Amino acid sequence: MSIYNSLKDSDLLGLLRSGNEKAFAEIYERYWGLMFHHVLKMTGDKDETKDLVQELFTNLWLNAEQIESETMFLQGIKFLT
Repeated sequence: MSIYNSLKDSDLLGLLRSGNEKAFAEIYERYWGLMFHHVLKMTGDKDETKDLVQELFTNLWLNAEQIESETMFLQGIKFLT
């Protein structure tokens, strides 16, 4: 069991912004299924959905240092739940 799975989302985002791969992995584990389910409802295509969700997480990793507002990011995630 990793210490990362006990961290709050806001703490993980702070670590993610500094390039922490384990924080990214935890965010991915927490939200991949949720994102997949939500996007699948919009596209109706599993392969397209996998590609889109993968692209979303790739962009999150590549642009993590640009996340200015943890609140905005988290509100977007929580909106999907």
